[in-house]
Amino acid sequence: MMKILKYILVLFFFSGVLYLAFYTPDTVNIEGNWDLDELVLQGEKIYSPKKENQLFPKEYNKVYINEWKDSLHIESVLNKEITATYKTKRGNKGNHMIYLISDEKALNGDFSLHVDTIFYDKVRFQIKVSIQSEATILKFSRNVLTTPWKPRYPFRGSV
Repeated sequence: MMKILKYILVLFFFSGVLYLAFYTPDTVNIEGNWDLDELVLQGEKIYSPKKENQLFPKEYNKVYINEWKDSLHIESVLNKEITATYKTKRGNKGNHMIYLISDEKALNGDFSLHVDTIFYDKVRFQIKVSIQSEATILKFSRNVLTTPWKPRYPFRGSV
């Protein structure tokens, strides 16, 4: 009886490891700090680079996305601070969708989610995210610089 139990436990362990090794989630990961590019709520432009107040640099217009809490926080010195919770999912046509729940009426419901990556060279690229419905648009982006790995210079006593 103990042998059979051992085999079953080992089988469950290896099947769990194989499942986790080859599992790919069907969602998009948008966690992190982003720069706000455009915010349109119910057809009214709240923020766009053309409308930006020159006294405040772009660093004050940020979008923070926390995947642990599934929350999206838009910080802006121009008008508002907006917080929403979200769930990403796959739409009927195979496209990515995001479902938002917020105190802001314009950010409630299903929105289409588009993620685009622009590669400048081997180490620099920009990720652009667009969340939109018929009258609401939220666009944000992030510049990423990946430096190539350099081995440590050998020093005395390291070898």
